[in-house]
Amino acid sequence: MKKISIIVLFVLAYSYLHAQDTYFIQNIKGIVKNGSNTVKKGDKIDATSKLTFTKGALLMVSSQKEGMKILPAKPVSSETAYTLADLLPKTNRASTRGNFIQNPKYFENYFGDGVYCVFGDETQVKVNLTDYPMNKDSYFSLRYDYNNEIVDKKLAFAGDQFVISKKELFSIKGKDIDSSEIAEFALHYHSGTKKSPNLVASFMPLFISVSQELKTEIGGMVAMFKEETPENRQKYFNDFRRSIATRIAAENAQMPDEYKENLNYWLEKNFDLKAE
Repeated sequence: MKKISIIVLFVLAYSYLHAQDTYFIQNIKGIVKNGSNTVKKGDKIDATSKLTFTKGALLMVSSQKEGMKILPAKPVSSETAYTLADLLPKTNRASTRGNFIQNPKYFENYFGDGVYCVFGDETQVKVNLTDYPMNKDSYFSLRYDYNNEIVDKKLAFAGDQFVISKKELFSIKGKDIDSSEIAEFALHYHSGTKKSPNLVASFMPLFISVSQELKTEIGGMVAMFKEETPENRQKYFNDFRRSIATRIAAENAQMPDEYKENLNYWLEKNFDLKAE
């Protein structure tokens, strides 16, 4: 009996590990081949499968281990075959954020104390107006030291969102400044009922420009993702946006291994894609 139980456990463990390495084809754009066979929706492949893509082709896969990924071909000849493992994004230490700060304790977790990536030239952050009302007397600001002088930049806002803008942050009296000379930004909340502002987070914003070529590629990935059912879009949204962040990071050497970011605003602004 004991021997049978061990065999059963071994089979179950093997099946579980095998299932984790199995990738299901969710969707395809263009033509993708696994060896000599054309990949079809519903097929199963594994990390060792050798894939070739026609120009502009995309492959959406999902697995227990990796969640959902949309994979573009590498920018080389379509005659080149890559294993699925080669195409999967390498794991990084990005922390993808939503765009709503619910309470005071969430600020530090949201921005962290390191690099906060902003894709494009600005982003908007939504706050709970019960804790952080915004009006002419109550608002957020980013404070930094530049040439031994303290600069306090009041952040524009509309409704329940404040704006972090590259143009506004890196200019003084209408003149652009060198952002590399700034070591850290301190985010403060100014309450009309208090004389001293409250420090809520310290971080370094890093504004990431996305090339038109990469934006076009991401546009194809977004279009494919939008074809999914509402249930799948809700289920895989975080996986999807994490894949986009990883893809952008691969094209930007200035992005560190560890960073936090908020893609929601960029995806909505550029591709009309919102979290379900």
